[in-house]
Amino acid sequence: MSQRGNPRQILFWCILVGALAGFLEVASLLAINVLNRRMVEPIERRAKVLERQRVEIDSLLAGQGRLQLILDPELGWLYRPGFVGDRDRTTIQGLRGSRLYEAEPGEALRVASFGDSFVYGTEVADGEAWGHVVEVTEPGIELLNYGVGGYGMDQAYLRYMGEGAQFSPDLVLVGFTPVNLGRLVNVYRRFISGMEIPLVKPRFQALEGGGLSRLPVPLPDTSDLRQLQHDVALLRRLGENDWWYRSEVWANPLHDLSTTVRLASGLWTRVDRRYVDPDRPISGTDWLFRPESEAFRIQTALMDSVVVRIREDGSVPFILLLPDRGVLEARMSGGPASWDPLVEALRRSEVPIMDGTEAFLRIPPGPEGLSPWFAPGGHYSPEGNRLLGEWLAGILLREAMNACEMETVRPAVCA
Repeated sequence: MSQRGNPRQILFWCILVGALAGFLEVASLLAINVLNRRMVEPIERRAKVLERQRVEIDSLLAGQGRLQLILDPELGWLYRPGFVGDRDRTTIQGLRGSRLYEAEPGEALRVASFGDSFVYGTEVADGEAWGHVVEVTEPGIELLNYGVGGYGMDQAYLRYMGEGAQFSPDLVLVGFTPVNLGRLVNVYRRFISGMEIPLVKPRFQALEGGGLSRLPVPLPDTSDLRQLQHDVALLRRLGENDWWYRSEVWANPLHDLSTTVRLASGLWTRVDRRYVDPDRPISGTDWLFRPESEAFRIQTALMDSVVVRIREDGSVPFILLLPDRGVLEARMSGGPASWDPLVEALRRSEVPIMDGTEAFLRIPPGPEGLSPWFAPGGHYSPEGNRLLGEWLAGILLREAMNACEMETVRPAVCA
C-alpha cells in the first residue's frame, strides 16, 4: 500500500523542515552577533537602519541654523559661511579659517585648493591645517581653502566651476584621496554606510564613447529630505543611480523577517562589492583602482575637464594627490598603491600632478611608524599637516617660478 500522502510522514517532514529552519535562524543570529563585533558596518534589520535615518534627518534639519554643514541644492552640502566652532571656522567668504582675502590678489602668490576633508584639514584646528602651514612657512603665499568634508571629485569640480575664479587665483589645487573614487558613483551617503549622515549629492554618468552626463541633486529641498523619513519607495528610487545601493537589502521583503536571509544578504553585499561586481571601483584582490569601472572613467574625465577649465580661467592647475595611510604603507614597502592605475592614466594624458607622498617619504618614520602622521579618524594629524604644508610651500614657489618663465602667471608674482 502506498505511503504517499501519509499524514504522519507529512507531519514528520514539516517538523524536520521547521527544525532545520529554526536551527538556521538561531545559527544566523549567533553569527550576526559575532560578526557585528568585528565589522565596521553591522548587519542590521532594515527597520533599525530606517529608524536611525529618521533620527539623523531630524537632527540635520533642526541644526541648519547652527551646524557647520548646510544643505545645498547644487552641491548637496557646504560648510556654512560665518560658522565658528571650537577649533575651526568658516569665513563669510566660505573659506576655512578667519582670514579674509581681497577680491584681487596683490603681489602674493594666490593659491586656491578644492577637495574633501583631507583638503579641509579635518581633525585639526585652523592653525594646524596644512593650508595655514603653507601661509606661515611662506608668507608670500595666500592659500584659500575650499575643502568640504565628504566631497568627491564631482562636487569639488562643481564648486570650482561655480566659485573657482572668484578670487583670481594664480594656481589651483584640486585634491584627491583614494576614498574619493567610490563617491563618484554614490547619490545617497547612507547607501555607502548606514552610519553616514543622510546627505544626497549630484553625480555624473560616463557616456558610451566618452563624455559625461550630469545628474542633479535628487532631493534639492529640505522637504524632500523630510519625505525620505517615511517613504521607502523614494529611498529605492535614489538607488537607481547609486552603485552602492543593494536591492537584496532594500527591496527584499524577507530581509527583516528572516535572520538567515539577512545574514546571507549582508555577506553577499560585501563579497559582491569587493570581488564580483564587474563595475566595482576597486579590486578586492590587489586593492588597485579598476580602469574599466565607471567610477574610474568619471574620475579621469573630471580631472581632464577641470584642468582645461582652470587654464581657461587664467590659472595654473594641479591635481594634488593626498595619500592615506594605505598608500603610504604601500609606498614604504615597495608595493603598488591603490591609486597607481589613476596616476598612470593622468601621466599619459599629461595632467599636471603634485604627489603629496613625497612630503612623507622624505622623512623616515620613527619607531611608532605612521601613527604620528595620522589622527584617530584617519586624516592627517597636526604633525602630518605640518609635513605636508612645509613641503607644499616649497613646491608651490617652484611651480610659480616655472609659471613665470612660461609667462602663465601674473607679472606681480614674478617681480
